[in-house]
Amino acid sequence: MSVALITGTTKGLGYALANLYLENGSKVIGVSRHKPKIDSEYYYHLVDSVTNDEIEIKFKDFLDTLNLKKIDVIINNAGTGSYGSRLSQIETTEIINQVNLHCVGVLRVLKGAKSYLGNTKIVNITSRLGSIVSAKLTT
Repeated sequence: MSVALITGTTKGLGYALANLYLENGSKVIGVSRHKPKIDSEYYYHLVDSVTNDEIEIKFKDFLDTLNLKKIDVIINNAGTGSYGSRLSQIETTEIINQVNLHCVGVLRVLKGAKSYLGNTKIVNITSRLGSIVSAKLTT
């Protein structure tokens, strides 16, 4: 049975991916700030935020209780939108929060799961706002 770790499983794409992996016979480990409405004996969930500095240790301890050999795929999906694309709308604190969530959060998850990595496929999902190609910053 394959094992998928998915962040941001409370709603949206993360929720849909968790259900899809479960329907296809995988064990799913979810991480999000709230417990999603997924009811399956093969679904395990840690309620926490990837922006929490302590999540690396909490996540490692949580994974150790699951009796896993390895994680086959990690989908870093946790995220939030941005509030503006105009220079006058962007706050520096928002950029810091976005980097903490979308970049440092991914690192925290990977470090917490490092004992279970091997030939693991890692997928990082971002929105169009994270695209350098389509980014158009105006004043």
